[in-house]
This record gives sequence, structure tokens and C-alpha cells, in this order.
Amino acid sequence: MAHSRSLQAFAPVLLFAGPSVPQRWEVMATTDRLDLKLSSSDKQRLQQAAAIKGFSVAAFVRLAAKQRAAEAIQLDRAISLSRRDYGTFQAALTEPSRPNEALLQALNQVQARVQRV
Repeated sequence: MAHSRSLQAFAPVLLFAGPSVPQRWEVMATTDRLDLKLSSSDKQRLQQAAAIKGFSVAAFVRLAAKQRAAEAIQLDRAISLSRRDYGTFQAALTEPSRPNEALLQALNQVQARVQRV
């Protein structure tokens, strides 16, 4: 089965945090305005696309802008790892860590103080 393959087989790997990109039209109260200038060809293209989807131009542009904004935010929050880095990350999560020399010294100092009390 193709879905049973490990994520490690794919590179780069993206780890996402945050909400997913909206996939449907949502009814909302609108109060703010956004004005923009377009070429006539861009406006015609938006009108055509909106008509195909069955939306007003304003609704189509609002939905498209929200989707692109969500994608940009999601990609900004994503961590992209190479296969090697993903393997290192996965190992750090699954393998027990060993204390370094500084931590061992600190532990010995604390144990010595606790034994004196």
C-alpha cells in the first residue's frame, strides 16, 4: 500500500503548525473595504472565473485572497527538512538522550549538596 511508506522516504518534509487552508465558501459579515486597481484584462479574467464558480466577483476575490493568505501563513509556519535532517529529528524524538559532561557535573554538585543536608 502506497500510504504505508515512511515519511522519511519523501524529501523535503514539511511539518505544519496552524489551521489548514479554507476549502469552502463561508458566509460572513463584512465591514472593511479593500480597493485595488486592475488592468481590464485582469478584471475580465476575475469576472469569468467568478461566473464559472457561481460567485460574485467580490466574493470570488475575497475567497481567493483568504486562501492565498492562509497558504502564505501556513508556509511561513512550516519547517522544511531534508531527508538527513528529518532522520536526525526523528532520532532525537525516539532515541533516549544522554547527559553531556556539564549536566553530569551539575548533577554531581546537587547530589553532593543534598547529601550534606
